[in-house]
Amino acid sequence: MKSLLLSLAVICLLACPLCAQAGTFRCSLDTGYRQDDLQWTIAGDNSGQNPNILSDLDWDDVRLAMIGGRLEWIGSVAERGWMTPYAHLALDYGAVFDGEVRDSDYDEDNRQAEFSRSISETDSGYAWDAEVRAGVQMQKKLAWNDYWAWTPYVGFSHNEQSFDIEDGKQVVSDDDRAPPVGTRIRGLDSNYNAQWDGPLLGLKVEYVNRDSLQRERWAVYVDGSYHWLWYDAEADWNLRGDFEHPVSFEHEAEGDGFTVQGGFRYYFRPNWHFGGTALYRDWEADDEGIDQTYFNRVNLGIPSGENNVGTTKFNGAEWTSWAASVSIGLSF
Repeated sequence: MKSLLLSLAVICLLACPLCAQAGTFRCSLDTGYRQDDLQWTIAGDNSGQNPNILSDLDWDDVRLAMIGGRLEWIGSVAERGWMTPYAHLALDYGAVFDGEVRDSDYDEDNRQAEFSRSISETDSGYAWDAEVRAGVQMQKKLAWNDYWAWTPYVGFSHNEQSFDIEDGKQVVSDDDRAPPVGTRIRGLDSNYNAQWDGPLLGLKVEYVNRDSLQRERWAVYVDGSYHWLWYDAEADWNLRGDFEHPVSFEHEAEGDGFTVQGGFRYYFRPNWHFGGTALYRDWEADDEGIDQTYFNRVNLGIPSGENNVGTTKFNGAEWTSWAASVSIGLSF
């Protein structure tokens, strides 16, 4: 979070002299739907063995209702010829309303000898995203007032997911380490919070249609970005008496991923437009992974001077997501 706030401040300071000059601001509000899949696994020890997958958490089809806002600034091409500065800020918030999570534990490598599996609901939680960009837009004007625009950019993004785990049911139980099959897991109210932060590099390609007065009528675009990622997560496993609360364990890892999106906007009045966007994201953090578990001193009888933190290899997390939204905006 500190890295995000620092990046926001730096980019805003650098952009202020540009924004004071002529150009076009485009702001919009949007609402839509998003669906997330999130999976992570840990190994049995720090070397990644015994077994190589001990626990596997898999959120499937987590559905979110999204709202968001965009602010974009493009400098005046008339003053700079065919190339002009570009800046962009995006904020999104999502409320979880439906989803499911599977929690499996294994005794042997490669997900063999499963001794416990539970299926729980993720019907609450949230997600929020922030992204800042700065770049240069290059335009190629066509004979009939239209133009192509290519915008390479750099930026920084923060993405957070907080998924609740409730209403669990045991579906596999191989020994007394797990409740009997069919048991309703009463009182389950756990949470997993994951944060993905890092710089990005991208390219936006846009086709803009204009009328005879060179006023924009509609535009279509595609946008792709590559992300370098730092992954940090913490969980509260509320029914585990041998774990501390509210932070039972933490995950750290590094990774990368890509995001692609496409959309359009249409001006129904000279300065007002509506639009639509579709987005797909595939991110993974599987380098330098570590799981740190905090054991309850009181319940386990751990003396105050002794270490109560256990570590094992965090194999990694993978997040895939798709979203669709509609928007209304103003240009000035």
